[in-house]
Amino acid sequence: MTGHLPVPLRGQNRIDRRGRPPRSIDRGGRANRISVQTLLADEMAIRFEVGMRIRGLREEQGIAAVELGAAIGASIRTVLAWEAGRSMPRMIVLIAICRALSCSLRDLLGDVVDEIGARQ
Repeated sequence: MTGHLPVPLRGQNRIDRRGRPPRSIDRGGRANRISVQTLLADEMAIRFEVGMRIRGLREEQGIAAVELGAAIGASIRTVLAWEAGRSMPRMIVLIAICRALSCSLRDLLGDVVDEIGARQ
């Protein structure tokens, strides 16, 4: 067949749907999975810690998750996902949470901010 170009395969051949290598592969072709796994582990730890702090401050003040969600414009499902560490609120939402719980960002992110600053 003349004029037929092979289509690059996805997945194992390290090509995404746009024809680019996935982010876990550096330009030299070497797998960079260790650093990606480390970043994912750090992100999970941060999400879990921030979620535990949100839950702790909320329970300390006797506020139900439904009430916190109503105060900041989020559903109870979203609040519970934050508290379980399954997701992380955006910065603007963190500020709204701080206002609703009468605390500072440092109360929610204190050690996390210090750890990130120490790494850089």
